[in-house]
Amino acid sequence: MQLYHVNLAMDCVFDNILTNTSGFQELDYNRNNCSREFMQWVIKHNVTWDRAKMFNSPPNYRYKLHIDGNTHMNCVKLNIVFNSYNTVMNWYKPKNGYQGYMGTNNLNRPVLYWDREHCDLVHTATVDTVCLINGGEIHDLVNTDNRGQNRHCYSFSLTHPGTRTRVTWAEALELFKDSIIH
Repeated sequence: MQLYHVNLAMDCVFDNILTNTSGFQELDYNRNNCSREFMQWVIKHNVTWDRAKMFNSPPNYRYKLHIDGNTHMNCVKLNIVFNSYNTVMNWYKPKNGYQGYMGTNNLNRPVLYWDREHCDLVHTATVDTVCLINGGEIHDLVNTDNRGQNRHCYSFSLTHPGTRTRVTWAEALELFKDSIIH
């Protein structure tokens, strides 16, 4: 079983509302910006989301090692990506019980970070398209020159409708099995 990343086929339109800026941006994304078709595609997979962000990252930008959130938890993300050319996401395991440190992201929210020298690389994947990523594991993202364009990523934290409990990685693979590109 793939533990960190799978690409998905998405049979609907998603509108990219971001414009290039000179620096990195991390912004909240409002579900009212989603097309009806995208909402139906998500619902078809029996999931919803509790929060969504937009990332606008310039060419050659490298994210810090982090998990999505301020504690280890299930955090499966549906990522919709534009203007990305050979960008990779790396996943890591800490060495010798290293626990990382608390910091804040660009939205001034708490996030757990790790120093690269205290972690071992365990997986790398190209993340240039629609995909599921395991955001509950330590990861970073490394942009290429992206042909001079900013990489735009819309990232949705998946939950179960009704209960709003977080979708586990195994559940996500099952729920999206008809859309996974092998």
